[in-house]
Amino acid sequence: MKKLFFILFVFLIASCTKHDDFLPISPIDNSLKINESVGLKLETPFVNSSAKLNVKVDVGGEYFVKITDISNKVVSKEEIQLKSGDNVVTINTSILPSSAYRLQLTKIDNTFLSVVDFNKL
Repeated sequence: MKKLFFILFVFLIASCTKHDDFLPISPIDNSLKINESVGLKLETPFVNSSAKLNVKVDVGGEYFVKITDISNKVVSKEEIQLKSGDNVVTINTSILPSSAYRLQLTKIDNTFLSVVDFNKL
């Protein structure tokens, strides 16, 4: 009788566990969709305190994202780890003064991959 209760208890616990690996993956928003195999796309070219960005690469690994001002001076440079395919990230632009900027994606060896311009309001 104890074995029967134990088996029922184990079955009850196993049937109540959550299986996250079966949840559907949400698609990339159309405003961030990139058709090429590598690229950058901002949700909007006009940003305030933050900007949503899709960074798409064909090979996962370490990359640099640089922000330059209109005089081509680097104002921000960050190394990021990306997976193959779409990577939606949010960049903080609150510290930047209002102006025009360029966002560049390069490999670790500084090989240029993509660029996008934006305006900080």
